[in-house]
Amino acid sequence: MQMRSSDAPSGRRARARRGSGAVIAVLAAAMLISACGSSTPSTHSTTTSVTPKAILDMHTIVRSIEASIFTQRHIHAKVTCPTVIPQQKGRNFACLATARGSGTKTPVAVTQQNNNGYVTYRVE
Repeated sequence: MQMRSSDAPSGRRARARRGSGAVIAVLAAAMLISACGSSTPSTHSTTTSVTPKAILDMHTIVRSIEASIFTQRHIHAKVTCPTVIPQQKGRNFACLATARGSGTKTPVAVTQQNNNGYVTYRVE
């Protein structure tokens, strides 16, 4: 009786795949470990008192406030906020929503809820 490739024992193929998968995983881990902790300074780094990870994404916050105003009040508004706000739990700041067409200005109170950029806001 002649065996077709589809009739070959699947255990041997599965072991071969697992073995090659383990080798790939070990090589990938070695590459990741070797890439960490370089002792040479980066030529692209800039010296600032606040790192980019520690600054709120104001563009996202502004767009979120504008969307909430439209969804809840059916008003198109242009929201302006301070451009650079460091991430810090409990920090408060104010934005200003201006209704398009009427020009009515409404303050928006924003509070940072954690150190990861999560904020809540209240249109006053």
